[in-house]
Amino acid sequence: MRSWSQVEAELRASSPGTRIIVGKSEIETPAQAGATRSIGLPSGQLSDWRFPPSAGCRSVHVQEFPTTYLAHLDEVDPGCAPVQHLLVDAPIVAALGVGGAVLGAIVGRVRGTFVGLAGGLVLGALVHWAVTAPPPAPTR
Repeated sequence: MRSWSQVEAELRASSPGTRIIVGKSEIETPAQAGATRSIGLPSGQLSDWRFPPSAGCRSVHVQEFPTTYLAHLDEVDPGCAPVQHLLVDAPIVAALGVGGAVLGAIVGRVRGTFVGLAGGLVLGALVHWAVTAPPPAPTR
């Protein structure tokens, strides 16, 4: 049986952006291993889990699907630095959020800025969701 510490070690030894798919029958649940519920951009997952960040503020983010888990290493844990997390780990969301805020500022001052920011962030999440496919079943 595989452990989440093994998955984390594999991710740390891999290039940035690496994702590891693990069958649910092959590993304990993230909660049993010390992860807490989290949020993530929607990509068809049932839930998101996050392990405590390392001293360098990197963390393993796990997306739970019906029969698999999909794990990746965030360069910046959102609990340590939320804005930096968006800029580094979800740049399209950050860019569209800023673009929406600028457009809102041009159109309608303070209230427009917040409406534009919210709209941009939602658009960013939708774009991310549209280009991210759920993972395939693990190969054996």
